[in-house]
Amino acid sequence: MRIFSAHLRFNLHRIEKGGKIRADYGKALLTSLSRDLAFRHGKGFRLSNVIRIRQFYLIYPKGATVSHFLSWSNVVKLLKMDDPLERSFYEQQTLREKWTVRIIPTKPSRRS
Repeated sequence: MRIFSAHLRFNLHRIEKGGKIRADYGKALLTSLSRDLAFRHGKGFRLSNVIRIRQFYLIYPKGATVSHFLSWSNVVKLLKMDDPLERSFYEQQTLREKWTVRIIPTKPSRRS
């Protein structure tokens, strides 16, 4: 598992350059990584999931965060939130109130 994690971090890091994705190269590399991981480890590594894993790595680079206490479904829903403060609020609420993925709002209501 540790080798898998290092392999994944290395490949995800190769995609990044100055915090921006090099579109064509990055897309091809993610597609290739998805196929490679699926071949080596089986299901669960479709391109969309690899993109979410990459997003998770960028938001939680050290890994040791509240996200360890959440299900992957909850994490994926939280990753869809652009605002870090909003995401942090819903992380805390999910932990405190033991929310399921269905309770976390997809698009939080905005007050006018």
